[in-house]
Amino acid sequence: MIFSSILFIFLFLPVVLVLYYVVPQKFQNAVLLLVSIFSMPGASPSMWCS
Repeated sequence: MIFSSILFIFLFLPVVLVLYYVVPQKFQNAVLLLVSIFSMPGASPSMWCS
């Protein structure tokens, strides 16, 4: 996922920010970790396929 793309700026980033601030503080780091793991296939599909 390109960070300057319309999809990232207007869909992915707002959803992640809302989710981050809605969950309790002790789970915020876990949310960021999970989001980063699940967003990786969108960033580089060749990374997951040999």
